[in-house]
Amino acid sequence: MTRASLYKVYLSVCVIQSITHYVFAQEPYRPTIAWNLPGFMYQASPKVKVMAQYGISTQRMQVVYPQVFITLNKYVTLNPAYLFIDFGNAGGYHYQEHTTMNSIILTVPVGKFLIEDRNMIWNRFGNTGEDSHFYRNRLRFSHPLSPGTNAPRLYIYNEASYYFGAGKWVRNRIAIGLETSVTRWFFIDLSMLRQYDRYEGQSNVLFLMWLFQPWHSRKRV
Repeated sequence: MTRASLYKVYLSVCVIQSITHYVFAQEPYRPTIAWNLPGFMYQASPKVKVMAQYGISTQRMQVVYPQVFITLNKYVTLNPAYLFIDFGNAGGYHYQEHTTMNSIILTVPVGKFLIEDRNMIWNRFGNTGEDSHFYRNRLRFSHPLSPGTNAPRLYIYNEASYYFGAGKWVRNRIAIGLETSVTRWFFIDLSMLRQYDRYEGQSNVLFLMWLFQPWHSRKRV
């Protein structure tokens, strides 16, 4: 990464932090949740990429999140995934979920912009016996901050969730983020989002994903 690219990454992070600080400070009644999501990725072939992450949040929640990206062509990618959720609080409550998150991602390049439309079916199987099923649609726009294949990318997205059990849209997320290759084997994805949930209310969420790719293939996330 060049010095100019590092400067643009630094500037973008400062902008995101400033926006987040302003929004969060103006509305302290909304809880803020932070997620730390380290993981690794492996480019098994030109068309198959494997990722696995462990996550922990400030709400005492932990996740294990393996997934696979299968590129059919430049416009269509299959993204099967599994998400294990574990939650416990100081009062002794303990809850676990096994979930599947299977997606089709449609990608359209428009100039330097990249438009991605992710369509996901999220099946949640909890230990209380109350299963739930959702459709999640995420529309994301990204743009490089400098020339080159591995340039840092600034992105925004909107994600809406439809709950089949209730027959209605129940959650919406609006986010801004930055993904960048720090080195050929280390990647960072930082995002901040505002979440509106019909049942859980409103919240602000910070995601920090840092991914290692220690093996021979060094391709972008």
